Order: sequence, then C-alpha cells, then structure tokens
Amino acid sequence: MMEDREEIKYRKFAYLVWSVLGVLILALTFAYFLNLLKPILTPFILAVGLVYLFRPVVIFLDKRGFHRILSIVIVYLVFFIILSLFFVYFVPLISRQLYEFGRNIPEYFRRLSTELGYLQSKYSRLGIPTWFDQVSNQAVKNLRNFLLRFASNLPSLGFNVVSSFFTNVFYFVLSFLLGFYLLKDYEVIRETVYELIPLSYRSHGQALLSRVSKVVRGFVIGQALVSFSVGILCTLALLILGVDYALLIGLVVGVLNVIPYFGPLAGAVLAGLVALFESPWLALLAVLAMIIVQQIDSLFISPNIMSYQVRLHPVLIVFSLLAGGLIWGAMGMLLSIPAAAALKAIVYYFLEERGSSEEKKGDEAKLWKVKK
Repeated sequence: MMEDREEIKYRKFAYLVWSVLGVLILALTFAYFLNLLKPILTPFILAVGLVYLFRPVVIFLDKRGFHRILSIVIVYLVFFIILSLFFVYFVPLISRQLYEFGRNIPEYFRRLSTELGYLQSKYSRLGIPTWFDQVSNQAVKNLRNFLLRFASNLPSLGFNVVSSFFTNVFYFVLSFLLGFYLLKDYEVIRETVYELIPLSYRSHGQALLSRVSKVVRGFVIGQALVSFSVGILCTLALLILGVDYALLIGLVVGVLNVIPYFGPLAGAVLAGLVALFESPWLALLAVLAMIIVQQIDSLFISPNIMSYQVRLHPVLIVFSLLAGGLIWGAMGMLLSIPAAAALKAIVYYFLEERGSSEEKKGDEAKLWKVKK
C-alpha cells in the first residue's frame, strides 16, 4: 500500500515537471514565431487588448437594449473623450513637472553638496575612514552625472517619443479598426475557433480556452485598476504633503505597480529624495505616506480586485518581464504578464484534470473491489 502511494506521488511530481517543461517549450517556440511576425502582429495584439478591456462594457450595453454596433461606438467615443482630456490636461502638467525637475537638478546637487560639507565638518572628529569618504563622493558624483545626462537628453527623448508616436499612428488606427470588428463578431469568431478543435477534444478545448480567457481578462483589467488606484492614492498623498512633482511621481508609481507592491516602494524612494531637498521631516512624511499606500494596496485594494486565480507571484512577474523584454522588446514586456497568467491557467487546468482523473480511477478501483 505504501509503495502504491509513493508511486502515485512520484507520478504526480513527474507529470507536473513534464507539464511545466512542455508549456515552456511551447511558449518559447510560440515566442520565436511571434518574433518573426512582430511587424504585422502588433496591431492585432493591440486589438485583442482592446477587446479584453472594452467587451465587458459592450456586453453591459447590449443587455440594456443597445445594438452591438451602437454599443461599440459609445464605448469608443467615451474612451477617446477620456484620452483627449488626458492629453489636454494631464500631459502638459506631467511634461512641465519633468522639465522643472531636469532644470532644478543642478540646484539640488548644490544643496546636497552643502549638506554633505556641513555633515563632514560636523562629524570630522568622529574619525570617519577615508575609504568611506571616497566611496560616498564617487557615488554622489556618479548619480550627479547620470541625472545630468538624463536631463540633457530630455529634449531628444521627447522628440523621439513624438516621432515614434506619429510613426505608429497607422498601427494605432488599424488596431482600433480591428478591435471594432472583433467586438462586433466576437461570438461568431469564438464559435469558429471552437469548431476547429477535434470533436473528441472539443469539450476540454472549450473549457481550457474559456479558463485562459477569463484569467487573462481578469488579470489585465484587475492589474490596471490596482495600478490606477495606487497611482491616484500616491498623487493625492504627495499633493496633501506639498511634495514637488507629485503628479509625475504618482504616474511612475502607477506604471511600476505592474510589479505588485513595487510601485509604492519606488514612490517612497523618489518622494523621499525629492522631499529631502526641502526638509528631512517632509522626506520622512513622504516615505511614511508611501508605506501607508502600500499597506492599503496589499490589505484592501489588491485582495478585493485580484482574485486568487489571476494572482501571480512578484518573482514570476519580474521573470516574465525580463524574458518578454529579451525576446520581444517593449512589446514583449507588455505581453509577458498576461502570457504568464495564461500559462498559469493552463498548468492549473491540466493539474486539476489529472487530479480528477486519478480520483475517478481510484473510485472505479474501489467499486470493482466491492463488486468482487
């Protein structure tokens, strides 16, 4: 009996290992072919992302009696109005804060040099080792050079962003056009995909695709809501405290919060450094505010928005981002986390199926013994 149990455990472990290896091999093969087709796949991938974001609202309007095409048009209009308001009101503010930050870098380093000189003269009698002084001076010098290079590259960076935007206008328009047709004929396309699956595997294929679609949609929408909420909370907290560049720091926090709990940590570092040039007390308050936001995120926001089935470990998210960036650049980083969520759903599905089949075999064996 013990040998049977050990054999079952070994089989389950071997099945898990081979399942993970198989999924990784398939993912790498799929990523290789995606890389070959990257130039023409970009608008299609963006269109699928739009479908994941807009379809719940379109379905909501459909249930209220709106025609499908009218529902899509309303969703598109609302989205473009929000996007226009963002570019009209928030982008100039963010650009102005970014410009002011780059312009004030020399002043910040002048204050930092003054404070370091004061501390050095005050604590010179403590006998600080010369190597520590050399290391700290070199670190400050390297940081200063980096920030000055970054500030000097801001004009060219802005030009590259603008030129890249206009270069990809065609992809942007095409993705929304494709998204329109995908939303309009979503049910027809889904049934066509199901019919391509062999009849003997169709029920499993439908269940698996439905699970993957649900998990990816839940993760994308959930993570977007979490990042938006955390960014807003950080911005409001810094505005209340009077920290400079609150909107810029809040934007950075929201974007970096794609790695769970990393956004507020980065915000604490940025806000603390910026506030430190005003006063140490303000810097302490800014760091405490970011810690409070992180606690609110971990205790209330993320658990209520992200269900267990779409939650990914931060280590897996970092690995996915690095692997996606290595394989496919910026687009790979954008797609890596939804792909990791899909892979998790696939592995869990097969493990659940394997477990249910093992239980079924065990029940059949018990029933056979009873009959005998």
